[in-house]
Amino acid sequence: MSTNPEQLGKDLVDLYALATRVEGKGQLNVGKILRGAADAIVRRQAFQHGLSTDMEEIISGIRTMGDRLKAHHVTNDFAPLLDRAAALLQTGEQSYLRDFPNPYVCRRCGEAAVKRPPEVCSECGAVGQTFKRFEAIYWLSEYDPHEVMEHLAATPRQLERSIRGMSEQTANRQLAPGGDSASTSQLLRRP
Repeated sequence: MSTNPEQLGKDLVDLYALATRVEGKGQLNVGKILRGAADAIVRRQAFQHGLSTDMEEIISGIRTMGDRLKAHHVTNDFAPLLDRAAALLQTGEQSYLRDFPNPYVCRRCGEAAVKRPPEVCSECGAVGQTFKRFEAIYWLSEYDPHEVMEHLAATPRQLERSIRGMSEQTANRQLAPGGDSASTSQLLRRP
C-alpha cells in the first residue's frame, strides 16, 4: 500500500468494496480480514500523522472536517454536531451522550444516521439492524460486563508490569509531541 494520498484513498475504497462483495457471497470471514486491513491502514496513517495535543489545532481540525464531510455526502447530521463539539472544546466543557448521540453507519453502502438507524437503509435497502453503531467507549462492546470488570481489576498489575524496569529518562519523556503533553511519571503522580 502506498503513502501517496490518492493511492491510499483508492486502496481503502478497494478494500471496503472487496469486503462488501465477498460478504455478499457469504464469505464473512474473508470480509472481516479485508475490513481489518482497511482499519489498520487508517489507524496507522492517523498515528503517523501525529497526535497533536494543541487544543486550537484540534478545534480547527474538527471545524474543517465538518465542511469536508459535506463534500463526501455524509449525513447532514454530523456537521452541526462537529460545530457543537468545537464550541464545547473551546469552553473546556465535557461532552455527554445526550448531546452527542451514537452514530450508525450502514455496513453495506456507508449511509450514516445519528441517534438510531432507519428501519431500512434509504440508499441500498439493507435492514437497519445491520448498521454499525459507534460508541464513545468502543472497546466496551467487545466484552461482557464481567470481562470488563476483570480487565479493570487487572489494570494496576498490568501497569506495574509495563513500567517495571523503565529507565528514568523513558519515564520522564513526554508521551506526545507538544508542550502540554504529560510523561509517564507525571501521569502516575496524578490523583
